[in-house]
Amino acid sequence: MRRSERHRIGEYYTPEWLVQLTLKEALNIWFKRNKDKDAPRILDPACGSGTFLCNAIHMIRDILERKSKSPAEILDFILNNIVGIDINPLTVIIARANYLIALGQLLKLGKRIVIPVYISDSIKLPEIETIYSYTANEKVQVYQITVNKFKIQIPTEIAKKGTN
Repeated sequence: MRRSERHRIGEYYTPEWLVQLTLKEALNIWFKRNKDKDAPRILDPACGSGTFLCNAIHMIRDILERKSKSPAEILDFILNNIVGIDINPLTVIIARANYLIALGQLLKLGKRIVIPVYISDSIKLPEIETIYSYTANEKVQVYQITVNKFKIQIPTEIAKKGTN
């Protein structure tokens, strides 16, 4: 696809130097506020070919190695905390390949992995309906989301609380 066509549909690629600068600044701010934590979770909701993801993998791996984390701990942290989403199936394939390359020596652990880069529209919000469900004979308010014809119910108290 030509550059003009990519730009017409909203695709722009961030230069490597700008990705590195942005991540360094964001990590510095995060570590100043979270001195007691190992590293942040990183989501790129429009990851394209994975430039931010790959740079984040390299930076987080270096940080965790300096904190004497084992290769297995580093691999688990990366796979659970550095995630990408893109709407373009071709760029997701490229991002997954780049993610694998960025993992490098960590792949020698021989662990079966799932690359956390997904095809989705990160801007479109799901339609949510609030209903009541019965759990242990109690009426519980839930958010019901339909995804690929499956109905997922999340108790509203859990959804409001989030994860910490």
